[in-house]
Amino acid sequence: LVCLEEGAAVGPNSVLPQGARVPAGEAVLPLSSAPGWHGAVGGVASQPARDLKNRLFQRQQGILRAFAGVPLVISISALSYVPVVFALLRFWAFVAARVSDEQAFSVFFVLSPWVFNSVHFVSKVVVAVAVKRCIVGPLHPGAKAWAHGAE
Repeated sequence: LVCLEEGAAVGPNSVLPQGARVPAGEAVLPLSSAPGWHGAVGGVASQPARDLKNRLFQRQQGILRAFAGVPLVISISALSYVPVVFALLRFWAFVAARVSDEQAFSVFFVLSPWVFNSVHFVSKVVVAVAVKRCIVGPLHPGAKAWAHGAE
């Protein structure tokens, strides 16, 4: 059971474990956690919640999302494709050097999805971990020792 008191807020992609209680007027930051019955999971980060009925706050948030948030999200999403492009170029050079010209495209066409997905998955994980560390900071172990069922 999770308890959000009056005026509490939870950011996107936050984790609230069993027994978490977010105090009145507090907000759990995006990509972070709140302590539960078995301690904290991941990085715990909260701050006082802003009054969402405040028109100036809503306007500032809209401007911030439009001119900083959206370009940043697009850039971060595109960042994971950079290693993919280099890997596919290197893979094409590898295949073209070892297979005849008639078969090179067929070999590349059949194997390139595997190269693309493997490199893209690894780079997506690296980017996600880097962004989380930038936003939340280093992750610290919870207060209680791990035990079966604590997940």
